Amino acid sequence: ARQRRQPARSRRMRGFFGRASAVQAQASKNDAGQLAQDQAALECAVASRRSDPVLQWLLRNARSPQVQQLFYEHRPDTYSDTCDVQIVAGSYNINGKKPPKGLSLHDWVSGRGTAGRAAAPPDIIAVGFQEIVPLNAGNVIVGSERTNLESWDRVLAKEINDTQWVASHYGGSGSGSDSSVGGSREGGALAGQAAVGNTLVNVLDAAWSSSPNSPDAASLRASVEEKINMLTDGGGGEDVFVQVVSKQLVGLYLSVWVRKRLVRHVRGVQTATVATGFRGYFGNKGAVCARMYVYDTPLCFVNAHLPAGDKEGDEAKRNADVADILQRCDFAAAARYGQTMSSASAEMLASALGKGHWGERRWIEDHPAAIWMGDLNYRLAMAPRDAHQATARGALHQLLASDQLRREMAAGRVFQGWEEGEIRFLPTFKFKVGTHSYLGSEGSGGGRGTDDMAGGAATDAAK
Repeated sequence: ARQRRQPARSRRMRGFFGRASAVQAQASKNDAGQLAQDQAALECAVASRRSDPVLQWLLRNARSPQVQQLFYEHRPDTYSDTCDVQIVAGSYNINGKKPPKGLSLHDWVSGRGTAGRAAAPPDIIAVGFQEIVPLNAGNVIVGSERTNLESWDRVLAKEINDTQWVASHYGGSGSGSDSSVGGSREGGALAGQAAVGNTLVNVLDAAWSSSPNSPDAASLRASVEEKINMLTDGGGGEDVFVQVVSKQLVGLYLSVWVRKRLVRHVRGVQTATVATGFRGYFGNKGAVCARMYVYDTPLCFVNAHLPAGDKEGDEAKRNADVADILQRCDFAAAARYGQTMSSASAEMLASALGKGHWGERRWIEDHPAAIWMGDLNYRLAMAPRDAHQATARGALHQLLASDQLRREMAAGRVFQGWEEGEIRFLPTFKFKVGTHSYLGSEGSGGGRGTDDMAGGAATDAAK
C-alpha cells in the first residue's frame, strides 16, 4: 500500500507546488497546441506507471498539467512510502446454517490455508459468506434475517481476537454458537457509543475544510483519534481486529476486519450491492462489494454468488452475471442513496474513519487493487466418475485442466485483466452433509472448488 509522507517529511512535495506556480506563469505564454501535445505525451507516459496509486491520485486531483508533469518526473519514493499489508480473503457457502458448536476457523482465517504453511499474520481479514440465510421466498422477497450473520461474526471474532473481546462486544460468555447475539451487541456494547456517533459528522466535516497544519486541524485530528479509540475499545491492544465492513444482500454477506493499529490509516469505507437473481433483480444471486483506502491505496472487495447449473453452456450465464456486476456496481450512486451497514458498530466506525476522496472512481475496475471472492459455481468439464477418480488420486493438475473458469478466462470471455490465485486444494463441492466424503453419482458430479477467488482489476497495478 502506498502512503503519502506526513507533513514533517514532505518538504519536497511542498516544493513541487512552489515551483509549479512559476512554471505555470511561464506556461501561460505557450500556445495551446504545445500544451495539448505535452498533455498527450504525459498521459502516454503515465500509462506505464499505473502501479503507483499515489501518483495516480495526484495526477487525477492536480488540475495543472505542469504540476502533473513535476510529480511524474520524480520517483515515487521521493514523495511516498511503501507499507506492506497482509490480507487474508476467504469464501464460505454455509447453506443457511448457524455455526456448529466448537467450530474452529483458526487455520483458515490466520492465513495458513489448506496447505498448512506458515504465513505472515494478516492485517486485514475479509470473509465472503454465501447462503448465510436460507434462500427461501421470505428472505428473498420480504426481507432477510440477521441472526445467522451475527452468529458467524461472533465465531470470526472469537478466532481472530479472543473470548474476552467477544464477551465485551457481543455479550455472554463468548463460547459456542449464540443466535441471540444481536440484542446484546447493539443494545449493550454500543449503548455508550451513541453519543460519540452523533458528533462524528461535524468533526470530520470540519477536519476536511481546515488547513492540515493549523492548530484547529490538529485539535480535530486528536478528537477524531479519540472517537476511534472509543469505538474500538474492548481490550486486546493494538493487534486486536475491529470490523469496518458488515454488509448483507439476502444470502450474501461480506465481513471485513482490520487490525486496530492499521485502522487509523483506513478511510473512505463504502459498500454497494448488485442483485442478479430472478428476473435479474432479486437478491438470491448477485454481489456485495466494499471499498476503502488503506493508506493511499484504493482497495476493493467483491463477494459474489453466481448461477448454478451443470448443463453445457451454463457457464455463459455465470460469465454474464460477472459482466453485469462489473457494469452495475456503482459505489458513487450507492453512497448518494445511503448504503448502510448490517452492523451498527461497523457503520459508526466507518463514519469515524472519514469519507475519503474518491474522485472519478466509482466502478470495481477503477480500483488498482481488487479481490473477487465467492461461490462462483464454475464446474469441472469432465464426467462425474472421472472427476471422483482424479480427486481420489489427488490429481490436481488433471482437475485444473478441466476447470471451466480457467478455460473461460483463457478464452477472454470473463475476468479479463484479472488473475486467479494459486489453487493448492482439491474440489470443495460437493460433500455429504457432516462428512468429508464426496457425494457419488447422485450428486452434482463434476463439481469444482466453487468457493473461488480472483485478484486484480483491468490495470497492471492489480497484478
